[in-house]
Amino acid sequence: MSGFQYGYNTSVIAGALIFVTETFSLSDFQAGTLVAIAMIGLCLASFAGILSNAIGRKPSLILSTICFTVGGLICFLAPNFILLLGGRFLVGLGCGIAIVVAPIYLTEVAPANIRGRILNLNQIGIASGSLIAYLCSYLLEDWRILFGIAIFPALIQGVGLFFIEESCSHDQRSEASWKKLVVPSYRSRFNLVLGLSLFQALTGSAAVFFFAPSVFQSVGFSDSKSSLLATTLVGAIYLLAILFSFWTIDQLGRRFLLFASLLGMALSLFCIFLFPSPIITLIAILFYVAFYSVGMGPIPPLVIGEISPVNVRGHVMSLMGGIGWMTNYFITVSFLPLINTLGTGGTFFIYAVFCIVGFGIFYTFLPETKMKNLDEIDNLFKQK
Repeated sequence: MSGFQYGYNTSVIAGALIFVTETFSLSDFQAGTLVAIAMIGLCLASFAGILSNAIGRKPSLILSTICFTVGGLICFLAPNFILLLGGRFLVGLGCGIAIVVAPIYLTEVAPANIRGRILNLNQIGIASGSLIAYLCSYLLEDWRILFGIAIFPALIQGVGLFFIEESCSHDQRSEASWKKLVVPSYRSRFNLVLGLSLFQALTGSAAVFFFAPSVFQSVGFSDSKSSLLATTLVGAIYLLAILFSFWTIDQLGRRFLLFASLLGMALSLFCIFLFPSPIITLIAILFYVAFYSVGMGPIPPLVIGEISPVNVRGHVMSLMGGIGWMTNYFITVSFLPLINTLGTGGTFFIYAVFCIVGFGIFYTFLPETKMKNLDEIDNLFKQK
C-alpha cells in the first residue's frame, strides 16, 4: 500500500497537470513548480530513515498515511494555486516517508531466498498506483477528483498498519549513528549507495514518468486525450515489466538485470534522439519504461538495503532518499526548459549518456547479492 500510494501520487500529476494548467492558466515555470514541489517534500522526508530509528518503522508509516490523507484533501478542495502547492507538498512528504521506510521494513522481515521478490512487491505497488493514476487521468479529466482519489488508499493503509508488527527492536535502532557511515571499512558500500542513488535519478525516470503527456504532445500527439492514452500505455508496460522482474530477480540476479536495464534504457533514449517522430518516440519511451522497471527501478533500493547493516540502514535509506530526490528535483525543474532549448531528442540524449556512464561504474564495483542472507553480504564487504 505504501508503494501504491507513492505510485499514484507521483504519477497522477502527469495527467492532472494538463487540466490544472488550463484552470489556473499556469506558465511553464509554475507547471514545473507544481510537479517539483512534491520533490521538495520528498527531499525533506529523506529524514524518514532516521525518524524510523527513533520512533520505529511502523509509526513512521502511520505518519506517512496522515500526510497522504491531509495532503490529498487539501488538493481536492484547493481554491487557488498556492493551496494546491501546499497540498502537493504534504503529499510529497508522505511519498518520501513511504518510499524510504517501506523498503527498510521489507528488507528486515524478508528471508534471503525471496528477498528480491518481497522488495519487488513494493515496486508492484508503485507500478499499480501509476497505472491507476494514468487510467483515471484518461477517463475522468477532472484534476480535483484525480487528487481526491488518493485519500481512499491512505485510509485503507491507515487501518491495515494496526495489524502488522514492528520489524526492528529499539535496541538495534538505538545503535544507529552517522559516524558509522564514514568509517574506512564502510567506504566501498557508501560509494555504492551514492552511485545507485544518483544514477537512478540521472537516467531520466522522473522526466519520463512525470512529463509523459507533455512529451507526447511535443512530438505530435495533438490533443490531451491522445497523449493521456499514450501515457496509460506507459503505466501498463511499467506494471508488466515489474511483474517480470518480480519473477526473475532472485534467479537472474541483481547485476544481470541492472546491466540489461541500463543498456536498454540508453538504446531507447538514443532512438528518440536519432529518429524524432511521434510513433518512434512512443515506442522508445515504452521500451525505456520496460527496461527501467526490470532494473534501475527496483534494484537500487533493494541492493542499498541489502548492503547496509541494520545499525545504519535507516540512515543509509535516508541518504538514498535525499540524494535521489534532490537530483530528481533538478531533473523536473530543468526538463521543460531543456525541451524548449534542446528539443525532445537532445534532452533525452543527455539521460542516455548517464545510462552508459552508470553501466561502466556498476559493472566495475557492484557485487552480486542474490540468495545471500544479510550476514553473508556483510562479510562479503569485510573481505575486501
